[in-house]
Amino acid sequence: MEGSSSGNENSIEKRQKILSAFVGNTDTKARRVTADLDEIIRDVAEIGASRYPWEHLKALLIQKLEEVIDAYRVKDSKTLEVDGEAFDTRYKRVLEFMTAFQSPPFTLQRMCELLHEPKRYYTNTEKFFLAFSKLVCGISYPAEDLEAIMRKESKTSDADPSKDDGMEVQMDSEPSVKKAGDKKEPGSADIVQSSMEAE
Repeated sequence: MEGSSSGNENSIEKRQKILSAFVGNTDTKARRVTADLDEIIRDVAEIGASRYPWEHLKALLIQKLEEVIDAYRVKDSKTLEVDGEAFDTRYKRVLEFMTAFQSPPFTLQRMCELLHEPKRYYTNTEKFFLAFSKLVCGISYPAEDLEAIMRKESKTSDADPSKDDGMEVQMDSEPSVKKAGDKKEPGSADIVQSSMEAE
């Protein structure tokens, strides 16, 4: 077992070195996703997590996406629309989103599955890219950042609504009085107003 574990660690270390060399190649036009680099994408697709520096893996995924799209478009070279949007417009936005991620998005595993074996799932560019773009653009934040934002929003909604939180809050200057035919249950302001009228 120890030998197997040691061999696995050596394999990961080897892949990390290959990935570092890939990222270190300043001639981005000469970059290609080799079989060894594709194994890194397969590894992430299988285990559902990254064992590699995110900035390095991100560069690899962007390169792999470009190569997958090029391979599809050799066969399907016509101008495409994706979900009613020009292909080039959507493609540019996907690259911008991917570049902006500061840590792995929670859809990383599925992204790697599609990039590793795209034609196993989709036969043409439009279907593949629609699915892939939803994985990238359908989320605005990596998982841990999303959770933090949701917690913050929850606290804001529980706070006193009269506090200035950057949104304009309108409040009635006088308490509302229940009108005849109004099915709404009376609030505390309605009860106070009724008791004052009775006096």
